[in-house]
Amino acid sequence: MTENLNFQCFNLKELRDSNFKCSEIKIIDLRHPEETAISQLKITEFEIINIPYFALRKNLNILDRNVHYALYCKDGIMSKLQSAILNESGFQNISILVLE
Repeated sequence: MTENLNFQCFNLKELRDSNFKCSEIKIIDLRHPEETAISQLKITEFEIINIPYFALRKNLNILDRNVHYALYCKDGIMSKLQSAILNESGFQNISILVLE
């Protein structure tokens, strides 16, 4: 049941310092393409994958279940909703990225 899921939220420093079971961490930017065009994430140490929230389900096949995905959206609401979709699809290495 997704209503009982509680995903950890990390800021960028915590994500850098994390000790996840996975050796690889990627950020999924869930924002609308118009928003990402105006304000791109300026993070160099992690690969950023731009998949708008409305297209995540259609793109699950391009994601690797052995990678830790930190989901990002401006307010965190879509990140939490989409993390439940990933979890229901068999992804276990998920967190929410919160940028100040």
